[in-house]
Amino acid sequence: VLLCSKELSYAWIFNEYPSFVEEDSRRFVSQETGHLYIAKVEPSDVGNYTCVVTSTVTNARVLGSPTPLVLRSDGVMGEYEPKIEVQFPETLPAAKGSTVKLECFALGNPVPQINWRRSDGLPFSSKIKLRKFSGVLEIPNFQQEDSGSYECIAENSRGKNVARGRLTYYAKPHWVQLIKDVELAVEDSLYWECRASGKPKPSYRWLKNGEALVLEERIQIENGALTISNLNVTDSGMFQCIAENKHGLVYSSAELKVMEPTRITLAPPNMDVSVGESVILPCQVTHDPLLDIMFTWYFNGVLTDFKKDGSHFEKVGGVSSPGPPENVKVDEITDTTAQLSWKEGTDNHSPVIAYSVQARTPFSVGWQTATTVPEVIDGKTHTATVVELNPWVEYEFRVVASNKIGGGEPSLPSEKVRTEEAVPEVPPSEVSGGGGSRSELVITWDPVPEELQNGEGFGYVVAFRPLGVTNWIQTVVTSPDTPRYVFRNESILPFSLYEVKVGVYNNKGEGPFSPVTTVFSAEEGMERLLMIFQLYNGVRYWNDGGEEESSSKLKVAGNVTSARLRGLRSNLAYYTAVRAFNSAGTGPFSATVNATTKKTRTTSSQNNVQVLNTNKTSAELLLPIKEDYIIEVKATTDGGDGTSSEQIRIPRITNMDARGCTSAISTVYPVSRYVSVIMFFIVNTLC
Repeated sequence: VLLCSKELSYAWIFNEYPSFVEEDSRRFVSQETGHLYIAKVEPSDVGNYTCVVTSTVTNARVLGSPTPLVLRSDGVMGEYEPKIEVQFPETLPAAKGSTVKLECFALGNPVPQINWRRSDGLPFSSKIKLRKFSGVLEIPNFQQEDSGSYECIAENSRGKNVARGRLTYYAKPHWVQLIKDVELAVEDSLYWECRASGKPKPSYRWLKNGEALVLEERIQIENGALTISNLNVTDSGMFQCIAENKHGLVYSSAELKVMEPTRITLAPPNMDVSVGESVILPCQVTHDPLLDIMFTWYFNGVLTDFKKDGSHFEKVGGVSSPGPPENVKVDEITDTTAQLSWKEGTDNHSPVIAYSVQARTPFSVGWQTATTVPEVIDGKTHTATVVELNPWVEYEFRVVASNKIGGGEPSLPSEKVRTEEAVPEVPPSEVSGGGGSRSELVITWDPVPEELQNGEGFGYVVAFRPLGVTNWIQTVVTSPDTPRYVFRNESILPFSLYEVKVGVYNNKGEGPFSPVTTVFSAEEGMERLLMIFQLYNGVRYWNDGGEEESSSKLKVAGNVTSARLRGLRSNLAYYTAVRAFNSAGTGPFSATVNATTKKTRTTSSQNNVQVLNTNKTSAELLLPIKEDYIIEVKATTDGGDGTSSEQIRIPRITNMDARGCTSAISTVYPVSRYVSVIMFFIVNTLC
């Protein structure tokens, strides 16, 4: 059984490994079907042929059954014209940038010669290569000009044959112009244009906060461009432009912030003052809380310099935390680092003493403090390298300045950038399995989060082998969200132990495997399952002051939902926990539950009750006659009294002729050899 990925390669062994069939003008192996074609069989071709299929992702290899090739004894095949056995489709769509391979091979005697040409007569571009003795036409980096009709001509001295096919060009949408975050004031107008290329031409649609944008008179979309006039605060939100054609779609996201304009609510009034007086000119404003306000004053149209003219003018209001840094940019990006730079904002009359960098991804909860080099960024440094980033994740960065007053408002976010791809480093967790149907091995795991996949083409390599076997069986699971794999094979014995591990890969290569764990194959039926449950389900319990690790254990059947704990001590707190076992392994313990046993009941001291303590399993009682008696037996331990036996009634002896004045009664009860026995006999006078 071949557990294959999408990409396979084929080869054939001639007689014995490692003697592989060498391809030439007479022999051809199709990488589309895996078939071996021999244009003209010769005596040297007689032998056994074995097909070899290899996964190009995992290098796992599977061999087919040998196929013998023998020569017919009824004569020699005569000459005949070429018969094309391997040919490409009449219409073949090809994606932009892909590598296209067209196969063509013919049988015939003499061995046919293969030639290629374009139906429109245009010459081949220099990038086109002929492989495998002209049996394969390869077009790398397919572009629109490579589309058209192609012909394969097979020819020998007996004639020729032609196969034709048409390559059509298509391209998924690709962004030419993205939208970017923007901040505008109320009553301004917004114009966002997103443009994408693709074949066929993409169409556009817009979303706001994840829902289709509702058009109205002031909100219009034309040729993919969005226009919103007379903005108000409710227009704020996260917008997405979607470009799509039948081959795929792409998103571009940006945030629109609409802010109330800053307004002066109290302007300086005209004032009459005497020479030499001091005067305070008020200025109060209202502004959007997202804005950092800076006041400037002019005297007779000239900007006032409070540092230069400090003896004459003073700005009242004191110092405050710094304003936001400006122009935060990502200068260089790798798979785990980003080089940032920024410009200093306003210090608000207190020098900046430090900067900190924050990062945000689609997977983070808000903004998080980033690790940087240098670790501490002083107020005179305006560059830093952010480290310990995840590969192939989209990041935004912002910078916060601090002075002696405290941290200021953060800067605007940088443009979104994506770190480079890298080989995955984190294997799946919680690899386990078990269960399933007969002849199945079920393997499960927790999928690797998207932010740890490190690149495109992410998938899993599932490896397993029967316990004690050296070689691993491997398969590829190409979906990154898949949490399980089921291997079905009639050779799998019920409830067999397998070693399993799950690795990861992406377009950059293979990552590590998870630690090897053991998993049972599926069981035969419910009766077997219940028997296994009876072997494993259980309760553990320990008293207050005891150690959980040294707890006592009680096993019960898998379908039992209650149990009685015996041999406990009286008036003592106990803790209990329950867990289940099945064929796949051990489950977790339940939450701990505590309970306190009751106190030992004090024996009544009535005159007509007598108690006899003994460690034996029998006792001899001497009882006066002319009385009725009731006898009970109880067992006791340090944990308290047990349940009483059935009462034994001894009637009074009225025959005065009986010999002696007493009656001897001997009663034997089977009890544990480890507990002492208390025999109660209660004497009731019955009038």
